[in-house]
Amino acid sequence: MPFSLVFTEPGIATVGGGRKALEEGTFAEGSADLSESGRARIMGRNAGLVRVYGGRSDRVLLGGEMVGPEAEHLGHLLAWAVERRLTVEDALALPFYHPTMEESLRTAFRDLAADLGRAS
Repeated sequence: MPFSLVFTEPGIATVGGGRKALEEGTFAEGSADLSESGRARIMGRNAGLVRVYGGRSDRVLLGGEMVGPEAEHLGHLLAWAVERRLTVEDALALPFYHPTMEESLRTAFRDLAADLGRAS
């Protein structure tokens, strides 16, 4: 599974090849605007975006793209979830602590679940 990181400020990560690797109509998308992240605001680095993708037929996480603070950590966690073939519901059942940047993944997973038709 492709996983790429660019160690810049802000960081950039792509998991699973990103959107360009997916076939249109086969996936749903969720996102989180990092300007709304409590942790990013505390750090004074609240700019960026997290996007995650999941299969329409099986709800399995397929990958994502992100730019923003801690992108290398968020990308690493998403890569583990994709590698384990977690569904969006599996991912949402994992603990997310507050205030952390990882909450941005939870926001994106919730948005993905809504796009798939069942909010979690």
